[in-house]
Amino acid sequence: MTFRAVASVPLARGGVVLCLVLLAASLVGEAPWAVRLLDRQAAHSASLHFDDREFAVGNSVYPDTEILYEARAWIPPDSTYRVVTGSAPIQDETALTLPNAEQFARYFLMPRHTSASSPWVVCVGCNVGAFPHATTVWTDDEGASLLRLGT
Repeated sequence: MTFRAVASVPLARGGVVLCLVLLAASLVGEAPWAVRLLDRQAAHSASLHFDDREFAVGNSVYPDTEILYEARAWIPPDSTYRVVTGSAPIQDETALTLPNAEQFARYFLMPRHTSASSPWVVCVGCNVGAFPHATTVWTDDEGASLLRLGT
């Protein structure tokens, strides 16, 4: 059976017209709601600080985002780094901090790669004294440091 033969049947023609009317009605009813929703979401996103937009869920992993910004500024893009975590207190630490510190740093510090023998150490709650030949490039009072070994 061809389309022309089906289109000549009044019931089929009526069904197509009914579908088009329902489609137009749903567009008229739903489009303004969808535009308002998207507008609210865009306004909310625009109201966020740049750090909040860039860091997003990382705020739950790294309570002090400055360590990763410093690491990104100091570690060359073609270099490697390692994340070392420890049991030293970290201010505003969450249950996500230590288990996910390396994974989030991997995303945030791209294109840099992790390496267990890297001279760059992102220390999150670790014992800085465990690296006696390291230079402290950056540190805060909240439990994070950026170290450079062999300098």
